[in-house]
Amino acid sequence: MAKRDDSSTEPAEWEPIIKGIDTEETEITSLSLDDSGQFFFVGRSDGSLSFSETASGQQRKVLYRHNYQLSVTSIAWGSQRHVIASSDTACRFIVCALLLDPGGGWKVASKHMDRKADSMVRQLLLDLSNNILLVSTEKSNSVWNVHTRQLLSTQTWQPPLSFSWFNHPGSSEHRTLVTTTTAALFDWKSCAEFQSPASFHAPEDHAMISQTWRVKNAFAFAQDRLLVVEFSRLYEERSTTETLLLNLQPFDSSGGSFLTPATGFSDLTNKIKHVIGGYGAWLLFVDASRWVCSMDTSHADSKHYVRHFPIPSAWQSQQRILRMAVTRNGDILFVRTNEVAVISHGLDFEERVLLDLE
Repeated sequence: MAKRDDSSTEPAEWEPIIKGIDTEETEITSLSLDDSGQFFFVGRSDGSLSFSETASGQQRKVLYRHNYQLSVTSIAWGSQRHVIASSDTACRFIVCALLLDPGGGWKVASKHMDRKADSMVRQLLLDLSNNILLVSTEKSNSVWNVHTRQLLSTQTWQPPLSFSWFNHPGSSEHRTLVTTTTAALFDWKSCAEFQSPASFHAPEDHAMISQTWRVKNAFAFAQDRLLVVEFSRLYEERSTTETLLLNLQPFDSSGGSFLTPATGFSDLTNKIKHVIGGYGAWLLFVDASRWVCSMDTSHADSKHYVRHFPIPSAWQSQQRILRMAVTRNGDILFVRTNEVAVISHGLDFEERVLLDLE
């Protein structure tokens, strides 16, 4: 794609289209995408959970509410059965089934669960079938059948300072726990650890890292071929300390290693200041110059990455924690305190950046 000529006096042929929600005054505290790319879910500090339309950037409907003025802290979306789960600062979690609304978007079909957890909910995770929900709190990991409301298992724990759960893409029976130092597989229903944790860093560094780093992000992408783990310093969440790219190995029931280093990307990952998400085989991120960029992970040892468009500095200065996402259609979402800016066609512009010229 041709690069725009910044010296031209003619109007630019390419400009990103920015749309946003500007009708709400309450702070956005959580964000999740639906699987179509047409809508996204927003949790707010007033306890509401709503969905918005990507095409217009406008909020369409409040689906339901937690108690007033209790922030929504976590959202889990299940695309297989159209199940959504959310938690709030008062330890409450709600699970609802959604239906496609003939008028467009989503509506609540039924409420499956509405319970209070034993302590602050750190994360919610639905399994790949969307039948089972993990409620990970400050005191325990509890697994629920969302349809029968049955507690399948619970395990008390002393949680790491920072962690992230995600489904193992190669086995519907297992989920992965990522901490600042290790990754481990667990059985979904029993909460039992399936194999010993794989270490990210030298053992002598574990104590320091576990106390001073946090897991910003961890997810599989590139057709579940790669795992990206993004770390930051505590209280410095806007800036990434390290980004790891790991190969996700096929599931081995004998307990073989499920992660291996993805070599050839260290020069590129050093340019990352904030990970946005995966878009096909491309990893989208913000670089030190506040540009939205991408790297092609299908080619190791690449000597360049691609810049697409800059983020206004005023947008970033408003945020202590950056919340961004990319839809399956390539739209970029950027949370600005109480609104979401939706940038369409932003990836159409491409400028190659050579690593040895920086």
